[in-house]
Amino acid sequence: MLRNASLKNYEPKPPFEGTSGRRLALAEWLTQPNHPLTARVAVNQMWMRHFGRGIVPTVSNFGKSGLAPTHPELLDYLATEFVDKGWSMKAMHRMMVTSQAYRQSSSVTEAQIAVDPENALLTRMPLQRMDAETLYDSLLMASSRLDPTAFGTPSEIRTNEDKEVSVKPGKLGYRRSIYTLHRRQTPVSLMDAFDQPSMTPNCTERRRSNVATQALHMFNGSITWELSKFMAGRIIDEAGTDRAKQVEQVYLRAYSRPPSPAEIETAKSAIADFEKQWPDRLKQDNSEAPHAAQSQWLALANLCHAILNSAEFSFID
Repeated sequence: MLRNASLKNYEPKPPFEGTSGRRLALAEWLTQPNHPLTARVAVNQMWMRHFGRGIVPTVSNFGKSGLAPTHPELLDYLATEFVDKGWSMKAMHRMMVTSQAYRQSSSVTEAQIAVDPENALLTRMPLQRMDAETLYDSLLMASSRLDPTAFGTPSEIRTNEDKEVSVKPGKLGYRRSIYTLHRRQTPVSLMDAFDQPSMTPNCTERRRSNVATQALHMFNGSITWELSKFMAGRIIDEAGTDRAKQVEQVYLRAYSRPPSPAEIETAKSAIADFEKQWPDRLKQDNSEAPHAAQSQWLALANLCHAILNSAEFSFID
């Protein structure tokens, strides 16, 4: 258990002349090892990000008017470990995602619903969609368009003719969402559709909507189709023209698992159907590229596009 802290043990120590040192004293008091509240609030926020619900459901209210923790001993244990590990968020995330609670199945039985209808007792892993930034980064990773460059100036954004706001790619691709320039008036359309918090208020808990505009943006947005074409191109470079190997690469990149024999046959059939439709479209566009080779590439891109739009890709199961 964490011990209670007291302000009387801390006296303001001015860091330099001309200041009272009160803000520094407040920061030191909040982060002292035996202060219970700061660590508890922090690990509760991390827990909510992974499980969709905090150990204290009212994540922004730990007072008497808030809800009591469902697992108080677990909350204290995580808070103590957080302090002992030097306030390392990476260590806490690793502990949570390797826990038995996180590795549970999301399938629900009638007995679980009867005993724990709201999953407050962690009888199962809640099925939840990736948040906006995770989805964006996952699209880049699956398509091999992720630029791992860290630090530096943020990536610029652009507004297309159809008013879609997207990120400008660099020479190595697209950087992670954390390095994207965010403007209040022009949020990136993809992340905005998937409930990325606005820059105006302080967001303690994200809203989780499920609306048609999300599916429409993933299906019709230029960024998803652009990434699908790039993904298909890199798969052809690795797997050649063997359709079965191509399908296997698509599944490994998007789902981190190999496809079943039935999935391979279904995907090969879909690619063949797509390939028949592209020559007429390319003739209409008067494309200068060889139509046969381009049709094979774009047909595989259609499969990549469908897989990236699937629920298995965007939901954490």
